[in-house]
Amino acid sequence: MWFRKRSSPPADVHKRGPQLESIFGEDDRRIVGDIAHPFWRPFCLLKFGFPGSNATFIGTGVLIGPRLILTAAHNLYSLDARAGIAAATAMAGFQDGQPSAEAAIINWKIHSDYPSQHPADPDRYRYDFGVALVESDALFEWAGAAWSIGAMTPFADKALAKKRLLIAGYPAADKLEDTRLKWSYGSPLSGQIRETLFTYRIDTTGGQSGAPVFHLETDTSPPVIAGIHVSGFEGQHNIARRFTQKAKTSIEGWCQQLSSPGV
Repeated sequence: MWFRKRSSPPADVHKRGPQLESIFGEDDRRIVGDIAHPFWRPFCLLKFGFPGSNATFIGTGVLIGPRLILTAAHNLYSLDARAGIAAATAMAGFQDGQPSAEAAIINWKIHSDYPSQHPADPDRYRYDFGVALVESDALFEWAGAAWSIGAMTPFADKALAKKRLLIAGYPAADKLEDTRLKWSYGSPLSGQIRETLFTYRIDTTGGQSGAPVFHLETDTSPPVIAGIHVSGFEGQHNIARRFTQKAKTSIEGWCQQLSSPGV
């Protein structure tokens, strides 16, 4: 079961005014008003850095186990630095500059082909997904649930093309305390569907990388992941690493490795 207590998406979300960061005309993302609503609790804000740099980055992920977070590989490994994260924290229920729960990321797994990719090669998106392990159950204890990857069936091409998709994540703001969880719907998928990638036109900006792109069959249905948001091109399209059977197998394998005794 997706949640211990099943619930529909909250109605008390509101739309923020036009923003300069909009990708497709006026920004139609909505701010989550009730961050503690069970529907939103598994979403995580990731804050991280890489060796040799003082820069701090943010990304998005979603709990898929008591200590496991599904996200983009580039939130865990820098192709420019050729190195993994130097320090990283995952936060749940982040609002007004404060998380409701947080835990350090202590280990991670990504596709073995990702580190060998060139930073400017679009082929890198095929491998841009991974799983992070946090130090404790703190996020899960607050969230009360995690998305069940094992219960999800990847969409076939024709089914994916017809689905109405959602994305929720933490777009970066000038100040971290101004960062808020936002979500938006997409019209039925319009774009390219490939074996490992698909494109779509749903507003996103930096910080939402790693966010799940998902479908809800009904208001009370558990979510089914269609892909993991990895990049966007202003006014053109966004890109997701598609959730395929091979990706599911990889993710489940990484979860098992990270959860093995001694971790």
